[in-house]
Parts: sequence; structure tokens; C-alpha cells
Amino acid sequence: YAGSAVLMLLAWRRQPRALVHAAGFAAACALVILPWTIRCTAVTGRLVIAQAAGICNWYLPTRWDWDQNDQTALWRAFENDPYGRRLAAARTSAEVVDLNEFGQKQAMRNIEANPRAYLMSRVRTYPHLFISTFGGKIGIDRTIGEVVAQRRFGIAALLAALLILFSLLPLAAAAFGLVRAASSPAMSLCALFVIATLLVHLPMWIEYRYWLPVLPYELALAAAGLDFALRRSRKQDVQR
Repeated sequence: YAGSAVLMLLAWRRQPRALVHAAGFAAACALVILPWTIRCTAVTGRLVIAQAAGICNWYLPTRWDWDQNDQTALWRAFENDPYGRRLAAARTSAEVVDLNEFGQKQAMRNIEANPRAYLMSRVRTYPHLFISTFGGKIGIDRTIGEVVAQRRFGIAALLAALLILFSLLPLAAAAFGLVRAASSPAMSLCALFVIATLLVHLPMWIEYRYWLPVLPYELALAAAGLDFALRRSRKQDVQR
């Protein structure tokens, strides 16, 4: 994220103090990340950027035979998984890091065992990164499909309304906002963070909370998109 953002800021050389802005952004990122990197590296004796068990976020999605949306069952299954058992038995941070290679090899075996099942699992799970019904926030820990199967149509309608109002409509408006990215450094940064998050999580563990850091940028794009749509509508009215 930081590197791509710095490059994008430098690309806007026609803007005043572009180099200063890029350097300031890089320095701010370093102040946030480097202390954690130094601490993790010192504890493990190996270079660790952010997380000793980072490979776990890539490994879990390769278990295409698990329901990626049922976290209770998934973590229970992980306790009996070859990698999961070794990870639970690790007693030091260095031992956790040493398991990364084993976890990576196991992940590749899982994918090679059934590439199609792995890809289909990702297709089913990926939308949960940026789309949510927010049912858990109001005490409804069920999907819309599960609620409909129980013939609780009022609750299903409520979940659908929350999904549309707070997930789908902002996303659609943000897509319109992308047209402003080419003409504004601020909108370009917003688009960069949103698109980078979408790409980074393609093979990664999915939870809606990973979308929250870029939600402000999505909303900024959505506001720009609504503004673009309103201006275009007014222009068409004037022409008529």
C-alpha cells in the first residue's frame, strides 16, 4: 500500500510539492510499521514485517473443503489440521515463524489437490470482504438464505435492506466516483487504497472487518460518484 501510494503521489508531479507529500506519506507509514517490524524481528531473530503467523491468512482459504463462512466450524477443524496442530504446539515466536514454510507447502498441496474447488470456494467467499448484511450488529447471526429457509420473511427483508443501503449502494456510487480519480490526487489515493485492498485479498482470508480500513475511501469515492451523477443529470436537463 505505502509503496504504491508513494509512486502514485510522485506521478502527480504537476501538483505543487508532490515530492514533499510523497516523502511525508512514506514517513508516516514508516512510523506506524517500523516499530512493529523491529519488535517482531527482535523477538523471532528473523525478519518479520508484521505478523509471525502471516502465512495462516493465506493457508486457511486453501482448505476449500471447509465452509469459509462458518468460522466456528472452521477454527474447530483447524485444531485437527496438520498445520493447525503444529501451530498450536509452537511455544515461541521463532517456532511460529519456522512453521511458515510448512504452512506454505501444505497450502500448495491443498490447491493442487483440487484447483477448481479452491477457485469456487474463493468465488463464494470473496464478496464477504466488501459486502455485509450487518446482521451480527443487530443480533441476527444468520444469512438471508437461512432466514428465508426459516420463513422469517420480515427479518429477511430487513437484512436485504441493510445490505442494499449500506453495502451495495455505496459500492455502486464508489464505482461512479472512479471517473474522478484521473483528475484528482485525493480521489486517486482513495481509488488506489480501495483497488489495492480488493486485489490483495483475492487469495487471503476473508472477513468484512478487513474492509473497514478502506471504508472511508470508499465513501469518499461514493460522494464523488454521486456528485458526478448529479452534475451530469443537471447538464442533461439544461441541454433539454
